[in-house]
Amino acid sequence: LQDTSIANIQMRLKLAAAVSRVMICCFESPVTRRNFLLAAHDNGYDTNDFTYIFIEEQSTGFRTFSTASGINPMWVASIPDGR
Repeated sequence: LQDTSIANIQMRLKLAAAVSRVMICCFESPVTRRNFLLAAHDNGYDTNDFTYIFIEEQSTGFRTFSTASGINPMWVASIPDGR
């Protein structure tokens, strides 16, 4: 994806969900990964019907980097938007 906005990811997820329930994902930045998860939630694709496999090339798994507090789990909000 070149456009990693939530709106574009929502559109791409809708296309993928029409033909698949298992998605393998690799993102270059924690912000893109977060946008993907928010788009999946907004589209209603965060149910047991869908499986997401996240692969990471740097072996960081579900960690994301934050300059304020070192390394945090990806579910810790780093953007204060209330989501």
